[in-house]
This record gives sequence, C-alpha cells and structure tokens, in this order.
Amino acid sequence: MAMVGRVASWRGEKGWGTLWSPELPTKVWAHFSNIVEMDGYRELDRGDFVVFTYEEAQQDGYSYRAEWVRRLDGDERQGASDYLVEFARWQQTGTGPRPIGPDFGDIAPADAVDSPQSNGSAFSEWSITYRPE
Repeated sequence: MAMVGRVASWRGEKGWGTLWSPELPTKVWAHFSNIVEMDGYRELDRGDFVVFTYEEAQQDGYSYRAEWVRRLDGDERQGASDYLVEFARWQQTGTGPRPIGPDFGDIAPADAVDSPQSNGSAFSEWSITYRPE
C-alpha cells in the first residue's frame, strides 16, 4: 500500500537516500531507479514530500526498501504536509481518532507511470479522515 512521507536524506552522488513516514518504525532506503514520473536525471531533495510503496528487505542497514517513489508537488504537497502535521499531533497527544491519509489504494508502479491518470489525478484529492482507536 502506498504511503505519504518525506525525504530524510539524499546522496545524489551515490544515487540513493532515505525516506521517512510516521507510519513506519524506521527509515526506508530508496534508489534513484525507483523514482517514477520524473524525466532525465532522477534525484530527490531532503524535505521533499513523497508517496511511496516499500517492501521489507535488508538494504545497507535499513529494514525497508522503496519499491517506487513519486515526488509530490503543488496541492499534493500541501495535502501531504497537512496530513503529516495531523499525524504528528495525534502521535504526540495519544488521544483522539487516528488520522488517515489519502487513500491511494493498491497502486502498482506500472499504474503510477503508465496509466492515463499518471498526470497526478489519482493523487489529487486530498482529505484527512479519522479512525477511532
């Protein structure tokens, strides 16, 4: 399942970096070849908002490896920021319903790149809902 996060670090000279999501216990290792919807030289910057899928795998000391990563821009970026702020607030207080980010469903890497919706429309409706604990 796809999730929202941020780029924790990126080593452009090495072609890899780490992603962070509040929904995972550790950072996720990511390689430039897993970045989708970006032409030419594929690179992320620290702090970028991203949506990604991951698998459990040992990679350079990390327990998770990104299967695909997509940088979020514009309204998507604002939606991701709002969601992560709400999630952090929920984690800190430990009270109230748990925020649930946008529903990306089970989007496969090919869907993110090759579908008619790859212009971002599949990711354009941001809403934060809450699940009672």
